[in-house]
Amino acid sequence: MKCVVCGKNEAIEHGVCSQCLYERANIENIGNVNIAICPKCGSVRIGKKWYREDYADRLLPLIMDEIKCTDPVAKITGDPKSIYFDESSRNLVLKVSIERQNMDSKVETVSVPYSVNYISCPTCNKVTGSYFEATIQLRTVSMKYDDMLSGVLESIEKIMEKRRKMDAASFISKIEKKPEGIDIYLGKKGDGDLISSFILDHYFATLIVSKSLAGVKEGRKFFRFTYSLRILDAPEGAIISVDKRKYILTAVRNRHIDVIDVDTEERGRINRNVFFSNDGKIITKEPQVKNFIVISRTEDESQLMDAQTFRIITIKGRTEGNEIKLFTYKGKYFL
Repeated sequence: MKCVVCGKNEAIEHGVCSQCLYERANIENIGNVNIAICPKCGSVRIGKKWYREDYADRLLPLIMDEIKCTDPVAKITGDPKSIYFDESSRNLVLKVSIERQNMDSKVETVSVPYSVNYISCPTCNKVTGSYFEATIQLRTVSMKYDDMLSGVLESIEKIMEKRRKMDAASFISKIEKKPEGIDIYLGKKGDGDLISSFILDHYFATLIVSKSLAGVKEGRKFFRFTYSLRILDAPEGAIISVDKRKYILTAVRNRHIDVIDVDTEERGRINRNVFFSNDGKIITKEPQVKNFIVISRTEDESQLMDAQTFRIITIKGRTEGNEIKLFTYKGKYFL
């Protein structure tokens, strides 16, 4: 029996051939999708939740409810990865596959009209309302603003930018630069934990966490947390004191500093707990370092010339290379 539609091919189902089944199976719109979009951040509300990114899987069922196949027997499946907004035509565009017995699979690009209600999302309402759950207080050991804090702030902003992409509730509510340091207000308490851990992992610093009652939210007490961080703002060659003893700072790590005792000339290492619990201070911030040219050396001593004053000195120990830097304090030189 020939197909009753085309009259050419062999009929396989209800007098229709597979080619005509294929051509008659199409997608058509039956309505439009209503969407709530935040005009400030672009988040989309689906149901009762807001999504900044990765919302295609949740948006797909809304689109599929507004389309149907002209062949009621066919099964249609939308590809969430293909969804995009065509703002010029106000259509949601996606690829839909059509499958049924007695015909090859078929894929159509479908455009479904959408309408938008612009509503500020809860997160943006929090941002504009200066909402915050945690405060990062960046301070230096000298308790004065130092340019190094600008570098710390830049790192924090990069971290929060990545966090915001994963969670819209992660945001910086406000930044205040003060003579003594920087205060950073964060939308989530968890970000305060993350940022403070990052600083302790990358800087020689100490941390004190405190909390204060901010009110009642949904019947429960709401606390705000303050992360007070003090960061050593002294370069190598600076003079510091710990427990009233003076040292030349020779190296700075996140968990310890290397020093030279200016009285005994002994080299040592001080961990951050000892430094901050024993009244660690900066005596002279400017590096006490001079450049010298090596004139001669033996196994026991080296003769050096000051590169600026041309004064010649002799120090214990064999130096390497033709030029060397020495730490200096009150007329004494330290290799």
